[in-house]
Amino acid sequence: MRGLPESETQSNGIALDVAIVVPLSDRLRAGIWVENLYSRIWQRTLQDITVKVATNTVEPDADGFLHAVPFMQGRIDRRSLNAKAKQAWAIGMAWQQRKGSWLLLAEHDAVGTKASVGYALTLGEKRSVWLMRTVGNGKWLVGVNMPQCQFHLSFDGFNANNVKRVSTSFCWSFAY
Repeated sequence: MRGLPESETQSNGIALDVAIVVPLSDRLRAGIWVENLYSRIWQRTLQDITVKVATNTVEPDADGFLHAVPFMQGRIDRRSLNAKAKQAWAIGMAWQQRKGSWLLLAEHDAVGTKASVGYALTLGEKRSVWLMRTVGNGKWLVGVNMPQCQFHLSFDGFNANNVKRVSTSFCWSFAY
């Protein structure tokens, strides 16, 4: 039998995320966002597969040369999982100017802590275009925000020959 029967693969989880944005003055805002402030993940059954390739058997080939014949030996263990999801947080500030806002962001996730600085240009009511630069790793973020739509592009450099990572996200929201 390969894998686990469907009846044993049930998993459940719960997470609490919190976001708070506070106006500090008429032009300055601060926010904190925490993902997985409280979390639990339950997996009924997992398989731990341990395999070792052993080559202690020697056989001659058609020409009489000796070759080690590989074979595998191992075992499959079962266990359950009760774990927490890793926390991630961000602290940000926005200082509003006449046509936009300066942005400052500190983030912490499984990779580590990083700081970003940027500017959001306001293009009318609830519309903006923004650009952020992450200090130290060369990451750039570009975004367009509208009332029902958001588009974000992330890349690690402007030179197309040196870019290793590019990601996009698109969000369309509607009320029903």
